Amino acid sequence: MKTAKRPARLGKQKKMPVDLPEDNRTVKEILQGIVDRLPDNATWDDVMYKVYVCTNIAEGLRDEKEGRFLTEEEVFRDLDQ
Repeated sequence: MKTAKRPARLGKQKKMPVDLPEDNRTVKEILQGIVDRLPDNATWDDVMYKVYVCTNIAEGLRDEKEGRFLTEEEVFRDLDQ
């Protein structure tokens, strides 16, 4: 099985804020925000990684909002079993 490779770091740069699709913007508007914050030497892997991070954070926030999460106590209890 092939494992996914994380893109190389883009040198010393400021952390870019992640656009989360939790507001009323369209996917196109969110992607434009991501692209606008990428450095000129960004690769396709960098773009895909930012989109991956954004969608996973948004999914986690949606899960939390809908009550689909475990408390810290539940996680530790499950690990102890």
